[in-house]
Amino acid sequence: MQKTIFVVIAILSVGCGDPNRAIADGGLCNRDGGSIGNACGPDLSEGGCSAVGGKFTHPSEFRTVCLCPTQDANCPCTSSTECEGYCELRGATTVSQCTYATGVCTPFKRFLSCACVVGESAVLHIPPHEAQMICVE
Repeated sequence: MQKTIFVVIAILSVGCGDPNRAIADGGLCNRDGGSIGNACGPDLSEGGCSAVGGKFTHPSEFRTVCLCPTQDANCPCTSSTECEGYCELRGATTVSQCTYATGVCTPFKRFLSCACVVGESAVLHIPPHEAQMICVE
């Protein structure tokens, strides 16, 4: 079953995988970067966001958001419960391409775009062993 879900912003915070696993495109899991704990949040200033390794972005004319980094970026996954952020099937840009398969953990705890999210996510209401195209505004 495929469907597109629109959400405002959601965060998952759980661990994932073996720090030495490589992904197909040659990237490595990023599990050795330490922990930023609660130091990062969406309301950080640009300087504060950069200081914790986040990405400061302007999703709209009236809003700015700090995207907080994850420590498991690029780790292979089959469920978002395995990741600090989400499990994403990279390269899937349409609903028809978004199928349940092995993905990679996202580099940030949230995203502001459309992504194929793989596996169980209570926050995004995705059941186990499914994938859904999620668009966050």
